Amino acid sequence: MFNVIAYGSLLNKEERSKHGFNTTTVTPIVVDGFKRSFNQEPSWRLRSERERAVLSVAEQTGSSFNALLITGLDDNRLDSLDERERGYTRISVPYLQLSPFFSGPLPQLTGPIYLYYGKPEKRNNSLLPNASYLKLCMRGALEWGQEFQNEFLTSTFIAGQTVRGFLTDRSNHSDELDLNKII
Repeated sequence: MFNVIAYGSLLNKEERSKHGFNTTTVTPIVVDGFKRSFNQEPSWRLRSERERAVLSVAEQTGSSFNALLITGLDDNRLDSLDERERGYTRISVPYLQLSPFFSGPLPQLTGPIYLYYGKPEKRNNSLLPNASYLKLCMRGALEWGQEFQNEFLTSTFIAGQTVRGFLTDRSNHSDELDLNKII
């Protein structure tokens, strides 16, 4: 058995179901010691010239982000998950770096807790988000309520600013990355 931290498209229930995570236990959490950013070259999502970034995390003391803890996964699922996340390196995260997003305890876990960490050669800080991927992540965050989505907006970064700040700045433009069109 293993557990995985989902912080991007797998926040979205439909995306989790599409990849076979519909029968697992999911808990909203906060992960300490990492910063989440749209700065990863995609491995399999459709690309555009500059708006192609997907999410990644990097270790950063004092930073944190909200996510979902997907628990109780069978070991035979690990190879397919590694293939889906092929642009990332799977690392173990200590239980002590997790806390519940909402009140209440974290579940008791069996097995390691994995986080997919962007490969350095896939990192590109000049990219903007893939619009459809950003919308998928935003809708997934909203499935857990406005408070969870607000935390996603303020604990996720694009080109050095929060997603909220970035999208607010872009709302005066008539493009896909408009806050009013995403939320």
